[in-house]
Amino acid sequence: MRNRVLPGLLSLSETVAGVWGRDAQRARALSDEYDIGFGTDDYDALLGSVDLVYVAKPMAARAPLAGAAHRAGLPVLVEMPLGLPLPIAPRTPPGRRGAVPHSTNPT
Repeated sequence: MRNRVLPGLLSLSETVAGVWGRDAQRARALSDEYDIGFGTDDYDALLGSVDLVYVAKPMAARAPLAGAAHRAGLPVLVEMPLGLPLPIAPRTPPGRRGAVPHSTNPT
């Protein structure tokens, strides 16, 4: 995240609205390093403040995070295959499509 994803998104003039991680202090440090709006360990707070989510977590954490974002009605891009069948989330809400950014464990 720190060395490739964030620099890549920012080099394309994308807006990264927030960083989520299991450790709030590390998430805030990463958001400060890249001058991003906020860093938090509260995933629901992140979901309430972004337009879309990018999930770049280890395999075991991807499905629950992607599912929560999808249930919140947000477009989701998962960095790599979930590795599981996709009945983890309900069908896409009417009028919604697509995918992209959210940040993760700030390591």
